[in-house]
Amino acid sequence: MNLKEKTRALFAEIFGYPATHTIQAPGRVNLIGEHTDYNDGFVLPCAIDYQTVISCAPRDDRTVRVIAADYDNQVDEFSLDAPIVTHDSQQWSNYVRGVVKHLQQR
Repeated sequence: MNLKEKTRALFAEIFGYPATHTIQAPGRVNLIGEHTDYNDGFVLPCAIDYQTVISCAPRDDRTVRVIAADYDNQVDEFSLDAPIVTHDSQQWSNYVRGVVKHLQQR
């Protein structure tokens, strides 16, 4: 079973319904210019054989639930109606929280 299939299977197992979307993005390494690409600096990035895969589905409420398969299936949950703050004990979830917070501010 490949990583996309594993992600979809874990989603269905944990949440009890199938994912509607599965998205994969390659990892990358910057040979020069770390953190300068978004500041119009010089970079030389290339894809590597690591990746991020997410499976997702819409919900009927305003709750976000995420699970990290590579962190012993830890689950994070937060409301879109409350201020989004950092999670001290599950720092992996702060990436998701940060993206959601930024999207809310747009």
